[in-house]
Amino acid sequence: MLAFPLTEEKIQDELSQWANANSADLLLNERSCKDLGRWFSRIEEGCKACGFLEGHYAHGAIIFIESEDLAEAMREKQEQLLSGTARWHWEDFKEEIRRAITKAENDAEEKNEEENEGRVEANGEPPRTPMEGRVHWVLLRHVNNNSLDPWLNDRSCQDLARWLSCIKEMCDACDLLEGHYAQAAIFFIDWEDLVRVIRNKQQQYLIRTGHAYWIWDDFKEELREAIVQLESRVYQDIYGY
Repeated sequence: MLAFPLTEEKIQDELSQWANANSADLLLNERSCKDLGRWFSRIEEGCKACGFLEGHYAHGAIIFIESEDLAEAMREKQEQLLSGTARWHWEDFKEEIRRAITKAENDAEEKNEEENEGRVEANGEPPRTPMEGRVHWVLLRHVNNNSLDPWLNDRSCQDLARWLSCIKEMCDACDLLEGHYAQAAIFFIDWEDLVRVIRNKQQQYLIRTGHAYWIWDDFKEELREAIVQLESRVYQDIYGY
């Protein structure tokens, strides 16, 4: 194993030589971002083959990030961590870059929404953002290829836990990040009143918490509350109390 210290040039040279010798693509770009798990595996494989310690994996990964903004964000985070610890643990790095990518996607989506504000489609609905459209397309392709029935309505919500598990499994199968879980779930809600309530809750949640996306566990809790509220309202409409 190679010991500390290793320069960035040394890490880059070693990994580049390994990548060339093994026809491996270590670059993280818009395409490979859609399959982060595979990119992580390639970085790990290259670092191990070069004899790097686990503490060098994150450093090696950052070198091959094509986006300057993302690479800079990761370097800043690395500097913050290294000021108080000896290394950036690989699992922590992977979680951090997932968050950063999700935030970047959501920021781009928000910018697109601002640019499209006031516009409507022929059906009277606001236009979907490019990211939202891609997520929906990927999910629908998975549904069709696997003959799934992922829609949630006022009848199927009686087995909510099973539906939520199905949504998460579909997102994982499509290599979607956690930041897309709630978005995917809302897409498959076939209950107009619930969609209206949950979108309102989503807006309030993002403003209240400052998060870039709806944390999955928080979304599940809010969804349960919304369903209880709607069911109570329906009961009152039927029975008058």
